[in-house]
Amino acid sequence: MEFRDLRGKVVLTAFSVFFCCMTLGCSSKTAEEKGKEMASEKIDLVKGVGAALEEKGGAAAESVTSGLGSIVSGVKKGVAKSDKRVVNDASLAAAGFQVTAVQETPPGTELESRGIDAYLVAERKVAGLLKVTVYDVLDKEIGRTKIPFALDAEQGKYFRIPLEQQIEFGKIEKLSFVFQAS
Repeated sequence: MEFRDLRGKVVLTAFSVFFCCMTLGCSSKTAEEKGKEMASEKIDLVKGVGAALEEKGGAAAESVTSGLGSIVSGVKKGVAKSDKRVVNDASLAAAGFQVTAVQETPPGTELESRGIDAYLVAERKVAGLLKVTVYDVLDKEIGRTKIPFALDAEQGKYFRIPLEQQIEFGKIEKLSFVFQAS
């Protein structure tokens, strides 16, 4: 081996040791002391996060809760909007009443009285026949019936509309209501 090659290796080794000492931060501290220092720094960081949560955590929790409330409310409205469509003929408004909601008769109801319950709201006293036509998702008629009813002024009331046994409530998409004076 030549002297030049040896001298180059010594210089390279010395430079490498110097570089390692500079980058690794050679110090007189022991590994235990360095570990305590790093742990202390991390603990201070956690304390800072805790203090920030104390200060702003209530507002953040309130914001999250409010957001969840909006989601729940939106889901409820979506379910209500996706339910059965009610179509009130102009004859109802002319008579002074309207159908505002429909629902399936409660489970366990006798088969003879099975059907839908329609909520009618009257502005003035009205009596007559309510013609109900039931449609499926393809807008095809799947049922038809008439029921007598009477309401006093400013009254709201549910009326049972019987359906044939073959009509499944889940297949009903739209209900059309027409008033006929008696």
